[in-house]
This record gives sequence, C-alpha cells and structure tokens, in this order.
Amino acid sequence: MPDDFRYDVFLSHSAKDKPIVRDIAERLKKDGLKVWFDEWEIKPGDSIPSKIDAGLEYSRVLALFMSANAFGSDWAALESYSLRFRDPLNKDGRFIPVKLDDAPIKTSLAQFLYIDWSGRDNDHAYSQLLTACRAIGNTVRDEKGAGTSTTDKGSRILIDEGHQQIKWVGYPTAGKGYSSVFNSLNDVVVKSTTAGTSFSSSLLNQSDVLLMPMPFGTIVNPDEYEAIAQWVYAGHGLMILGNYLMEGHHHTNFNHLARIFSLEFSQDLVMPCDREDFRSCVGQAFGTRPELQTSFEVIAKPVDHPLVTGVKRLALQSSCTVLSRSDVDITAFSQQSLSVMKAVGPKDGSGKIQQIQDYVLDKRAPVCFAAGTSHGRGRVLAVGSWKTFLNEFTENPALDNGRLFQNAIAWLTPTK
Repeated sequence: MPDDFRYDVFLSHSAKDKPIVRDIAERLKKDGLKVWFDEWEIKPGDSIPSKIDAGLEYSRVLALFMSANAFGSDWAALESYSLRFRDPLNKDGRFIPVKLDDAPIKTSLAQFLYIDWSGRDNDHAYSQLLTACRAIGNTVRDEKGAGTSTTDKGSRILIDEGHQQIKWVGYPTAGKGYSSVFNSLNDVVVKSTTAGTSFSSSLLNQSDVLLMPMPFGTIVNPDEYEAIAQWVYAGHGLMILGNYLMEGHHHTNFNHLARIFSLEFSQDLVMPCDREDFRSCVGQAFGTRPELQTSFEVIAKPVDHPLVTGVKRLALQSSCTVLSRSDVDITAFSQQSLSVMKAVGPKDGSGKIQQIQDYVLDKRAPVCFAAGTSHGRGRVLAVGSWKTFLNEFTENPALDNGRLFQNAIAWLTPTK
C-alpha cells in the first residue's frame, strides 16, 4: 500500500449491477468522498488492467458489491481485486462487502460483516457505507508502520494492535471493528501499534490516551505494563478492555496491568438470564449475535459522572464483570439482573481451564461492567468486554455504546 491515498473507496462490482453502483458512487461523491468508479477513471485508449491495478493500489477502502451477477462469470476478477484488502496483515486497506440481493454469499466471504443493500429502504445501509468509507482524519503511515492522522488538534490516541488483537473474531482495530467510533471523534490523532512493538516511554509519550483490547494468546512483558502505569501516573489516560473468563481460560496476563490500578477483570461470563445453557455460553465467543447479547439500562455511581452523560442503554457480549476498590471515581452497572456464569473443566498447572466442559450459574444480579479510577495525575477505565465498541453495537441507534466511547475518550484525555 502507498504512503497516502488518492481515493477513499474503490467500487468493485459486476457490469450488470452498474446502474445501482453508479447511483451509490454519485451519492458518495456528493458527500465529499474520492471515489474510484470505472466509468469515471478509465478513458478510451487506457489499459484497463493497469488502471484497475492503480486504482486498487491508491484506494483506502474496497467496497465489493455482492450479487448473483458478481458471483457469476465476473467473480474470478472481482475476488482477485479484494484479496489485498482482505489480508489481515494489511492494516491500511479496509474491505467492505455490500449485499445487493439474496444470492448465497461465497464461503470465502462468510467471515466478513456485510452491509445489506437488498431491502427497499437503503438509507441506513448508505449511512453505514458512508461512515465505513470515511477516513479517520487524513490517514498516512509513520516510519514505524502505524496509522496516524495528519490533524494536529485534540486527543492523540494510541490503540494497541500489536498483540495479535486482529485474531479476535470481530477485529478490535481502528480500521476494522472499531472504525465507526473512531470516525465519530473530531480532531483526534490515531496511531496503532504493530506486531513486535514494545511499550516504552518514548512510544507512549507521543499519545494522550492508550486504548488496549485484551491481547490474543499473548503474555505481555510485565516491564511493558509497568511502563504503561508510569505513563498513566504522569498524567495520561488508559482504557483497558477485557474478555469473558480472562486468564481462567485465555492465555493472557492482562489482569497484571489491571491490578496495578486496583482494578480486576473477573474470571466469569455475563449472559442474558434466558441464555444460561451451555450452547449459548459457548456461542457468545464467536462474533456478535443479538440473542446472546445482554441489553440493559445503565446506572452509575456517582450518577452524574461525565462518563455516563447521555448513556441510557447499552448492549454487551462476551463480557466479564469488573472488580474495583471502593474509592474509585466511577462504577457502572446494569440496572437489570443478568446471569453471571462460571466455567467448569480440567485445569493446567497455572489454573487455566484447558477444555470447558460446562458453565454453571454463579448468580443473577446487576453487574458492574466498567470502573474508572485515578492514578497519579492520570486516569484508567476498565470495561468488561472489548466487543463493547464494535461497529455492530455503536452503529445501533437504539444503543448508547458509541456515546460511552466518546465520553470515555473525553474523560481520559488529559487537560492541556
């Protein structure tokens, strides 16, 4: 991928779907996006393969319009265009499938969340597409390969993507699963760590807020956690996002970091009260499924804390409960009772369950899903699930997950 992009989005489609895609291209262009659309970019006498290859190279997003037409004779070419954007190691490009009709989706695309354009009223689908195609600021790459915005105002956010978080089903990264919440922020600088990055004072001091979803199958050097703690103490903000069962089932030492701030992610799983069966408890781990989400009204102590301003209803999935000491700045709870489940199965020498054989009910009660505290001149917020801010939740107008994220960044950002 190049160091900058000439196009916000490349529209990949079957020629038979051109009337639909042309209308979409014109709407995106009218809304200020730079669109690569073949009718506009390929002129008489041009080499068609060369123009397409250049368009792909200089586009930040590829939107693939899926249909019976696309999956027909055009499919080999359309699939080849998408491969570089579907590569999980490509942190610059983004792949967005758009479903135009009821044609069965190819197996190779089944893992990707798509935008549904097959209905009569596509205003919501267009809003999703426009949001997904808009850049986080004007994105470039720095010398370490981290995506960063060229804006020089507002909060400087560092998101940890260097500990295999891309392997989580849902992609908790700025350019994929969290794209909507980052796009909703104004005047921010966003950087992301890459594989092999170590947290040091020189790296951390370039940012105001660190967002850290739980690493995937990774033990982080405790010295790096200590560096993060010292950086927070000096006056910065940290958001740590846990996962169900934590080190009770996953290969992680993430609680080492949480405990520095007298916070802890519990080794449990929060489920809806009507979904306590083993199959549902296992199924919650894979993607986001509405029937396995806990949806609830929010209460907080104190009730007027800025973290929960405008936050009335949330949904969570794959969350654990959050423990804290009594003198933290804020605790946020579900108003309704939820089911807190414990896992049962043989454990290894470290106490980690190697194979979950069953889930048993621990209690039904309102649960603490987030807690925030001060640490020196800085602040820390722990949230029970990294899925809380995925696009599926933050784009839902009935939920306030996106507002919670915006409030959190504002609260964590140091006063300048």
